[in-house]
Amino acid sequence: MKTLCLLLVLVISGCSGLITKWECASSPCIDRDRAVNKCLAQANSALSRKKRNIWEQCMRGEGFHQVPCARGEHRTNKDCQLLHVF
Repeated sequence: MKTLCLLLVLVISGCSGLITKWECASSPCIDRDRAVNKCLAQANSALSRKKRNIWEQCMRGEGFHQVPCARGEHRTNKDCQLLHVF
């Protein structure tokens, strides 16, 4: 199902989206899954048009930065996504 959703997003967007992941930019970072859950909760409590900004600000505030995934990495790394906040 996830693959189908990714395919639909790529078709709709014209493959213009960049598949990315969040990595620790400066030590020490909290556990990535804890940061994701914390930032997702903050983003979900906001108005829909601001979710992405809140998500990105929160992740950066936790010491993470967004980096592009290597070609084909989305097949082997669950952290590689086109969209991080839905």
